[in-house]
Amino acid sequence: MRPPARTALTAGRVDSRLLITLGALTHRFRVRIVSISDAGPDAAAGVPLRQLTVAAPGATYLGRLLAFLRAQRPPLLPLVSLRHHGKTTEVQIKFSAPSPAGLLGAGKSP
Repeated sequence: MRPPARTALTAGRVDSRLLITLGALTHRFRVRIVSISDAGPDAAAGVPLRQLTVAAPGATYLGRLLAFLRAQRPPLLPLVSLRHHGKTTEVQIKFSAPSPAGLLGAGKSP
């Protein structure tokens, strides 16, 4: 993982849907994070980062990854786009604004 992505994760600047998706992905796949970004040119400072880009090293991996992402239901159903770089495909996983509250249990009483 590149330092900017690591910094965003450790600083808690990532949308809860990305955290949930990343946790599920790492449980099923070996994930190489390319970047974590704001998913839009107009995103304000302090808004959780809503875009994750991962590398898919081959067709089998890519097919399984896309099937997993497309099987999600709202609010965890992302917008997905692909960029090809030789034998590797980058998969951009984006979520729209605003981020729904309470997905990670914040604000709930025991």
